[in-house]
Amino acid sequence: MTLRSMWKSVATNPANEGRTTRQFAHAIAFQLRWRTFHMATKTRIGGHSFMWAHGDSWGSKAVVYGNPPDVEMFQCSTALSPGDLFVDIGANVGCYTLWALDLGAQVVAFEPDRLARERLERNLDLNGYAAEIVPAAASDSLGRAFFTQGKDTMNSLAEAGVGRVEVPTTTLDAVLGRRYAAGVKIDVEGHERRVLEGARQALADRRIELLQLEWNDSCESALGESRAPIAEMLEGYGYRLFRVDGTPVLGDVYGPDVFASRHA
Repeated sequence: MTLRSMWKSVATNPANEGRTTRQFAHAIAFQLRWRTFHMATKTRIGGHSFMWAHGDSWGSKAVVYGNPPDVEMFQCSTALSPGDLFVDIGANVGCYTLWALDLGAQVVAFEPDRLARERLERNLDLNGYAAEIVPAAASDSLGRAFFTQGKDTMNSLAEAGVGRVEVPTTTLDAVLGRRYAAGVKIDVEGHERRVLEGARQALADRRIELLQLEWNDSCESALGESRAPIAEMLEGYGYRLFRVDGTPVLGDVYGPDVFASRHA
C-alpha cells in the first residue's frame, strides 16, 4: 500500500474524524514494523479491546486504518445489547467478532480456514474473551465441500482443484438450534444465499432480528445469479432491506453491504 492510498483509507473513514493524523501515524508505524520485522501490531478495536494486525491480512490491517474499519459496524452498536447473541459467518481473524464482544454480546463465529481461525483464537486470547467457534463453512446442508486457501478475506467455497482443501459444512439452523440471534453477519464471497437456505427455520420462526450481507457481484461467479433471489427470500420472510444510511435496496443493485430487519 502506497502512502497516498494509506492516507486515503485513513482520511475517508468517518471514525477518524478529529484524529486523522494520529491514525495515519499509527498506520505508518504498523507498515514499517511489518515490512522490516514481519511483526504483528497490537491495535485497538471497539472501545476497550485489541487485536493483532498482520500485514498479510486485510481482515486485521483494516483496523489499523480506522476503528471500526467498516461504517456498517456502527449498526452493530445500535442493534446489540450486552448478553445478545451475534453470529459472525465468515469471521476471518475476528474483526466483527471482537467488535460484538466489545459491546458485551455473545458470539458464534464460523471460520473454516485454519490460519484465519488460529489468528481469531489468538485475538480472543489477547482480550480474555470466549466465543463459540465453528470450524466449518456455513451452507445449505451438512457435509463436506472444497474451500480455497491463501486468499485471506476472499477465501470461499469452490470446486475441487489446486489450492483447495476439504472442509466440513454445516447450517445456521443446526448451529443456532432454538436460540435467538439479535444480529447475523454473512460475508462468504457470493455464497450468501446458500447460508440463508440453511437458516430457513430460524427465519420462519423470526429468531433472527438483523442481518448484514455482502451485496457485491461475487454472487455471479459463485452461484451464477444476482442478489435478487436473496432479496425475494428475505422479503418473503417479512424482512425489509436497506443500506446503512437507510436507503431501500433492490435485489439486483450491487453496492455496499445490505441490512435486513424484520418488519414490526
